[in-house]
Amino acid sequence: MSEDKDPPIGSVKDMPELPHKLAWEEYDVMKSKVVDWLAQHPNVRQFIFDHVSKKGAIVHNKEYDTWKGANFADDKDDVDFLK
Repeated sequence: MSEDKDPPIGSVKDMPELPHKLAWEEYDVMKSKVVDWLAQHPNVRQFIFDHVSKKGAIVHNKEYDTWKGANFADDKDDVDFLK
């Protein structure tokens, strides 16, 4: 699929001019207006999810229909919502 036909790429071409970093501040991705704008678009979120799942960075637990990081230790008890 070409970049122009790829929905996430096509939609970001309409992004308004936004700062990624303010000149007087240290770079912090959590303060990026560009990243905020991108994260508001479902097709961009889906693109990210598809990419990390295809690369094996997150794995699916079929029993609970949940996802976790590939390196997340199974002995951690951080899935309180399942209890």
